[in-house]
Amino acid sequence: MLRAWKSPEFRPTMDIDMLGKTGNEEENITAQIRDILAVEIEPDGLSFDSSSIQTERITEDADYEGIQNLFPAEFEHTEEMGWIPQGWTVGPIYKLCEKVQNGGTPNRSKSEYWDGGTIPWLTSGEVRQTIIVKTENFISETGLKNSSAKWLPFGATVVALYGATAGQVALVASEMTTNQAVCGLIPKENYTFFNYLALERGVSSLANQARGSAQQNISKGIVEDTKVVIPSGVITEKFETECHPIFSKWIHNLNADIALSSTRDTLLPQLLSGEMRISEAEKLVEEIGIMRDEL
Repeated sequence: MLRAWKSPEFRPTMDIDMLGKTGNEEENITAQIRDILAVEIEPDGLSFDSSSIQTERITEDADYEGIQNLFPAEFEHTEEMGWIPQGWTVGPIYKLCEKVQNGGTPNRSKSEYWDGGTIPWLTSGEVRQTIIVKTENFISETGLKNSSAKWLPFGATVVALYGATAGQVALVASEMTTNQAVCGLIPKENYTFFNYLALERGVSSLANQARGSAQQNISKGIVEDTKVVIPSGVITEKFETECHPIFSKWIHNLNADIALSSTRDTLLPQLLSGEMRISEAEKLVEEIGIMRDEL
């Protein structure tokens, strides 16, 4: 509806120009703006009041006189978060979650809970990562059954509760379990990336609520009661759609980096010792599927 005309190269800005359809009279411009604002769209949290359009001329002494139109959007004020789009709300993060849970630690004295374990087990120190694709520790099926450790699905948000990382936030990019120093938030549909980014934005606020002289800590209650702005369902659905390819690429690159590092650590000693030729190493890398054009 609005067309930005091409400007001379020496002109530093471009204006929205509607003179191809109408004259430069204030009434004509205002009428077109009012028609544009009246177009029905899917709700996005903003509504414009066409009855309050204000119009004034600018650059009156120039060869070209512009028209400036002001048409305010509707916001509403909230005590917790200040001004937010009309129709949005403020509420605790747990309302956007299927479940909020802490994990647990299998008994360290029982070797069968740890030896040969294949179940990823996350500790609070690892929440320094922005996105977590693998864990440093693993527990056994027996250890899982005999402890409070719990599974988190792909897309859960985790918050460190204890120690130096208290208040740090990360996104879980593969299924894993956690210890009791990690709070996991399992999102409702269409809130995977929204929950992570909403909490990540409030890291400093969470960290400031850490208590304790010997070891700083925050509680599961503090995490799940964290206030966030909650958009309409249509907005969060679109937001998830836009974020998905970005985070997918990010996660893919992290996994590729881990695979490349592992391959390097395996091949480099053999190449240096002469146990393997470069052509053999290249073939192995190709078989693994980590090619440069995939990164």
